[in-house]
Amino acid sequence: MIIGFSWRTIFTIGGNILLSFSVPTPEIMHGEFPFRLEYTIDGKTIVVEDVFIAEFQGFSWNFGIGGHRRWNGYVLSTKTRGVYVLSDGNRRIYFTVGTANYYMGDLWRPFEEPFVPGLIMHELRESGGTLTSWREELFEQYDIELISWELSPPIVNSFR
Repeated sequence: MIIGFSWRTIFTIGGNILLSFSVPTPEIMHGEFPFRLEYTIDGKTIVVEDVFIAEFQGFSWNFGIGGHRRWNGYVLSTKTRGVYVLSDGNRRIYFTVGTANYYMGDLWRPFEEPFVPGLIMHELRESGGTLTSWREELFEQYDIELISWELSPPIVNSFR
């Protein structure tokens, strides 16, 4: 048990040190991106003006993509990943705001178009897990209409 822990500790520390050398560090590590969202739900117009915060969190590694940079992104006023529209029992529905790596210019393949908002639904399951889905039919099902969406553009970042 102690030997296993020691090897795991050595591997984790050593792996993080090696990762920090093999994956370039971003020049800009923090960004603030104002946005404005206007939508209607059940005929009522709602305007949200807030800021999306993006922060560099270090390096990570997984078998699918290898070493990569980790980012954290959240809406400033709510500390959540998006703009919540409503809760319906065991479902929470929200507009996506984008991802931190998108705003910080850290894309594997750059988008040709700006980020387009959509509705996401998190559904709590009886088993204790959650089901996440990106569903266009949520607009019709919950009588939600996106009127306007003004996003800050992503930055141009350098990685060394």
